[in-house]
Amino acid sequence: MGEDDALSLAKKWAAKLYDSGWACLHWPSEYGGRGSTPIERVIWGQEASKYKISPEVSLK
Repeated sequence: MGEDDALSLAKKWAAKLYDSGWACLHWPSEYGGRGSTPIERVIWGQEASKYKISPEVSLK
């Protein structure tokens, strides 16, 4: 996979996370986040790691 393909795939993944409400778990819901508790974020990270996917959206 080339660098452009990887970037395109990462952008699509970030969009899917956002569209389904799984981006910015730690942000309050009134600011567009999920308002998750610390333990919910740990569980999400563990589940994401099983599939070797990024559990977070990078804003960089």
